[in-house]
Amino acid sequence: MRLNFGLFGYEFALNADCREKRIKYVAGYTNRCKDGKYCIFLDYDNSELSWIEAELNHLQHAFLLSDFYLFKSSENSYHAVCFDKVTMEDYVKILKNSSVDINYINVPLHFGKKVWSLRLTDKDDVPLQFIEVIKGVLAIKPQSSPHVKLINTLFKLSIKLENPDDLKDLILCRYRI
Repeated sequence: MRLNFGLFGYEFALNADCREKRIKYVAGYTNRCKDGKYCIFLDYDNSELSWIEAELNHLQHAFLLSDFYLFKSSENSYHAVCFDKVTMEDYVKILKNSSVDINYINVPLHFGKKVWSLRLTDKDDVPLQFIEVIKGVLAIKPQSSPHVKLINTLFKLSIKLENPDDLKDLILCRYRI
């Protein structure tokens, strides 16, 4: 709903959005590392796989990123994870050069705790599914060992990092969908 009105010589525009209350919870993991750096998380909704693959290749070359691990989260929706660790400033640049939903970029940045998360548990009885590795450049940035340990455990992968950090802890989360 949109409401426009004039008052005291000013024009006001108010927008309201109404949606069904979210009552189902899912578990996820965040991209913030204990040293203040961020892994690269990208959440693509309603996107073609070939388009995402091309975009990830572009981001890898533009920002000198190593491999992306691609997961199918639901029909035509995907999560892409790169274990390279970057500053928040660099992470936001990467996000803004991608075609992820603008709310995925802005909500944590402006209204949240400046952490981005990806779902780990099923949504509507559809589990996450590992799809493929998009090969990038040789890892020159530090990489998150705790994130790799989680992904290796959950998806029975054997990812080996080229430039692992010495951290152990991971920040998990629970949120409504």
